Amino acid sequence: MQRTSFHRTQSIVGAVLVGFGIFTFCWNLDRAAIQFAHLLGTIPQTLGALPTILVAASRIVQAYAADHQRFLQCVLVQVLTSSWPLLLVAAGALLSQDPLTEPVTPRLNKK
Repeated sequence: MQRTSFHRTQSIVGAVLVGFGIFTFCWNLDRAAIQFAHLLGTIPQTLGALPTILVAASRIVQAYAADHQRFLQCVLVQVLTSSWPLLLVAAGALLSQDPLTEPVTPRLNKK
């Protein structure tokens, strides 16, 4: 009985982690999409931003050319920090597994 309640609690905690991780990840994606849409929406309206974008792009290319290893590390850090909720989803999925059940193998009836 005590073991069953422990596994039930573990499954509930796992489901909560999965839900919170998915919610947070979707919220991060929503924020990024809003920022991207805002960027794309302002470029056609004000062409005065075009030189600013070109300068920023040239600085990005210069940073990559100067120290491409550090540039790629910074990009990797940005990707990992924005997708950390996926770790919650993975941990929740592991906790939600039922260790008491075994995979069912079909029995073939031979006559």
